[in-house]
Amino acid sequence: MRLGNAESHLDIEVHEPVAADMPGAGDLRLRVTVYGAGFTGDQQDVWVRGTAAERFIEDLYAMARGERDDATLGNVRSNKELTLKVSRPMESHVVLEGKLRRTGPGSPATISSSVVFSIYLEVTKLDDLADMFADAWIAPEDETTKKH
Repeated sequence: MRLGNAESHLDIEVHEPVAADMPGAGDLRLRVTVYGAGFTGDQQDVWVRGTAAERFIEDLYAMARGERDDATLGNVRSNKELTLKVSRPMESHVVLEGKLRRTGPGSPATISSSVVFSIYLEVTKLDDLADMFADAWIAPEDETTKKH
């Protein structure tokens, strides 16, 4: 799923949800890529708990109905490869703000790099945004999660 435009955008792809018969069932492994202002960040193994993804989607629908002012998603690893927050700084627009981070071993210390991003969308697109996440992350036959 792509959020933004050709010059600046956030791509989020689901590699695989964890199968129902496995520990961590319903968790998602994502590939997240950020393009903007000549910078690119790409993280291929961002794990998000299924319950966190569902809560994020529910909060997006609540924002669309005017019941919430923000929705936040974080991932399960301690080094926080992805943080994503959707908020409404003005009546006409929402902003997707976040950070994509990668850490790795270095010598003599750990190396960390990150890309911080902000993408503005019209507030009327909140339902579409929630639908995009729900369609990509939750089984299409599970319509109970969609709460518009």
